[in-house]
Amino acid sequence: MSTTNGSSRADRPLSVGAKIPLVMSAERPRNFDMIDLVRTLRQLDEMPSFVHSRAREIGVARCAQRPAPDAFSWIENVCHLRDVDREGYAVRVARMAEEVLP
Repeated sequence: MSTTNGSSRADRPLSVGAKIPLVMSAERPRNFDMIDLVRTLRQLDEMPSFVHSRAREIGVARCAQRPAPDAFSWIENVCHLRDVDREGYAVRVARMAEEVLP
C-alpha cells in the first residue's frame, strides 16, 4: 500500500500511538452497554488476523528492529501483550467465572 508520497506503510517508522480499530478507549465509556461489549469482543477476536496482516506488511526485519536501545521491538510488544493476556487476564476471567469472590 503506497501513500501519497510514494512510500509504503512498511517504510514509515512504527509509531507508539498507532491507531488500532478498537471500540474501547483508555477512559471507561459512560454508556457502556451490551452492544459495545459484543462489538469489542468481536474486534478482540479479529485482532490476531489484524496483527498477522500488519506483521506481513511491515516485514520480519522491521518487526524485530528496536526503535531505541531501551524500547521494545514490534514483535516484543506483541509478545508482551500476548503474555499479559494469557498470564493475567485469562487467569482473572477464569477466576471470575469459577469463584464467588475472586
